[in-house]
This record gives sequence, structure tokens and C-alpha cells, in this order.
Amino acid sequence: MGLAVAFRVEAEPAGDGESSPKKRAELIESLVKEDFMKESLESFKRELLQKINPSNLSSFILYGSSARGDFVPGKSDVNVMVVLEEIHLPVLSSVEKLVKKAAKKWRIVPVFWTERELRNSADVFPLEFLDMKKAYQVIEGKDVISELEIHTGNLRHQLEFELRSKLLHLRDDWFTLKGSRKNLQEFLIRAGTSYRYLFQHVEELLGEPLGESIFAPLKTCAQLRKKEIKLDRSALETLYEQVHGSLVNVIRKIDAL
Repeated sequence: MGLAVAFRVEAEPAGDGESSPKKRAELIESLVKEDFMKESLESFKRELLQKINPSNLSSFILYGSSARGDFVPGKSDVNVMVVLEEIHLPVLSSVEKLVKKAAKKWRIVPVFWTERELRNSADVFPLEFLDMKKAYQVIEGKDVISELEIHTGNLRHQLEFELRSKLLHLRDDWFTLKGSRKNLQEFLIRAGTSYRYLFQHVEELLGEPLGESIFAPLKTCAQLRKKEIKLDRSALETLYEQVHGSLVNVIRKIDAL
């Protein structure tokens, strides 16, 4: 798939009245993002193929926020998967300067796989590959993502591992965070985002919603992040306890599978 196809933006006709300036602004923003992505990816890919044997390249894939459409120039990383037939350290050494330049100039963050490694890793990283399958763009080569099989059992094990690890950290961090409004708030802001991500995947695994009460503490964490509310130390400690309770309940639902 060429870059033009991968990043095609369908222009919406501007409507009448007050909505048309907003639509035009959104269209301009989309086009700016498209041009930025096309130019940076094309430059990186071209220089990469100058450093390695082109016949060694199996696939060049864009994933993450750039593929989902919520990429923010200057803030979001451009996640790229470079799949090669073979990878030896001299190959990586040959692209070292390019990788460093790409990270600094374009925020491009490549990850290097062989095709065989990719196929054999779906059982270890089911959560990450499941997300990738939902939004990715094949820029060059074959589509190695669509071929990956994500098994429910592996997804369940990874989710349980991630959630139980977070539960242990949550309890351990309580001893150092308790009593500090600043540290409690910083932790809850981070936790709210990461826990919501995992809880949503648990809903997919269960095939049913977890319930409003489980997500309620995370919504409060999101309000803190957006600075929509302010909580004192005591209220933050109560919220911490509520987040702990939600985490425990979600793990119990996984145990019941």
C-alpha cells in the first residue's frame, strides 16, 4: 500500500452556517497531519532502504496513534514496525545513526522484528497485537499483522498478569503515597488512564460491560487529569481506595471465567 493510499483524507463538504468554519479548520488540520506523516515516513523509509538490503525487508508498518488518526504532530511518537527476513547486529548498527535522527527529527520510533519472531510472539503479547490489528497501515511489503492469531486464553493470562501486578504495586505504593496530596494526585492521574485501558479490554474478553460503578473512580481520575475538579488529601485517599476496589472486582471477574 502506498503512502498516498495509507493517508488519504476524504474531504467533507463545508456545511452552511456556523459549522462550516469548524469543518474547514478540521480539514486543514487533517491535511497538515497527512503531509507531515507522509514526508517523515517516506524520508525514513527511503534512508532505511539505503542502509539495508531491500530484499531483506518483509514489511514496513505504521501503527499506534498515527494509524488511529489521533496523532498530534510534535507530541505523539510515530510508531513503525520494521519486519526483516533476518536481523543481525551489524544490520542494526548500520541504521543506528538513522534511528537516532528519526527519533529526534520526526519522533519516529521503529521496532525491529523478523517475520518468524512476529508470528511466534502473538501468544506473549496478545494485548499489544490485538490493539495493533485494530489500527495499522502497511506502508511497504506484506501484511504480516492480519495473519496473527490472538487466542482468548493468552489474552486472559496477560490481562490477569497486568492487573494483578498493578494491584500489588497499588498496595505497595500506598505506604509512600498516603499523606501526600501531590503524590497521590500524580499517581491517580496516571493510574486512571492505564487502568481504563485494561478494563476496556477486560470488557472485550468478557463480552459484557463491567458496570458503571467499576469505571466511576477512573472517571474521577480523568477529571483530575483534565483539571475539571480539585480534591484535598483526604478525598484523594478515598479515591485511591475506590480505585483499589475497582481493580479487585475486575480481577474477580477474570477469575470467574
